[in-house]
Amino acid sequence: GSQISFMENDVLGYKSPLFGRRTAQLKIEGFDYYDAARLMTGYGNEDKIKLYSCIGGTPHYLSQIDHSLSFEDNMKELYFNVAGYLYDEPMMLLQQELREPAMYNSIISAIASGASRLNDISARIGEDTAKTIKYINTLLNLKILRKEFPFGDNPANSRKGIYKISDNCYSFWYRFIFPNKPGIEQGVGGVIAEKNVFPNLPAYIGKPPFEDICRQYVIRQNRQGRLPFIATDFGCWWGNDHKEKKQADVDVVADSKADKKILLGECKWRNNLDDVSEIKALMEKTYLFPGYEEYYFMLFSKMPYSDAARRLEETYSNLKLVTLDMLFEE
Repeated sequence: GSQISFMENDVLGYKSPLFGRRTAQLKIEGFDYYDAARLMTGYGNEDKIKLYSCIGGTPHYLSQIDHSLSFEDNMKELYFNVAGYLYDEPMMLLQQELREPAMYNSIISAIASGASRLNDISARIGEDTAKTIKYINTLLNLKILRKEFPFGDNPANSRKGIYKISDNCYSFWYRFIFPNKPGIEQGVGGVIAEKNVFPNLPAYIGKPPFEDICRQYVIRQNRQGRLPFIATDFGCWWGNDHKEKKQADVDVVADSKADKKILLGECKWRNNLDDVSEIKALMEKTYLFPGYEEYYFMLFSKMPYSDAARRLEETYSNLKLVTLDMLFEE
């Protein structure tokens, strides 16, 4: 079935004639970055990450990539052209599933532009929180949005939850296509892409697509037994740094509470990086996660590492520097 909530509630739910009669169930989701990249033959690893960050992991969308074109030209053809396959795709899907697409468009657009907490989203769309949360819950049921909590928080009583768009196609579309539809419809989509979108892509890819990719890498490595320990919980962390007296975050966290071991990671999609300072800052964050006996660290970088950073990796056995090429190793 195409609508997850319908399958879960009406087909397999308690009141359904099929309740208790299923022999198995498989929730089919989009590919992670690694499997998606297998449909991107001929592209370098940086372009694979850019394509996944903008198109997502839906196989049919990935099949629309023209391998004879560059990343930029694919974006122009798929998104910034009124005849492009992905130009109106998220809007059409919403109109099929929902009776008030305008309100949902406003909410998703607000999240795509940086509002992640309920109060911020409500303020951005000009509605009270009680009304906003009803629409958000529908989008959560459709798996268009997801709600995340800081690593270690109990979702049942945490008040720090934030909302994110689940699919990179939706995220890219609402960030860059939805607000530019009038210009694209007037035939200047290519100019909009060149002048307004491509220069802002590094910031968009860096947070959150590249962070999601790095967490997917850690999960995949864990599944293959390639981490220093078998992790059972994964996520990211944000909150108050009581030592520095400011807000802080850690992009990747994985732990085994039974073994009292934890992995902390930072993800940097930048052309310029003081990697030694980033490594030292990461390794100093252990006080934010008390109660563990062993700490491990990963830094993910778009750019090659300096010789000084490599010497630190040789010095500390619990430090791993991950390159773009390593993300795609078999």
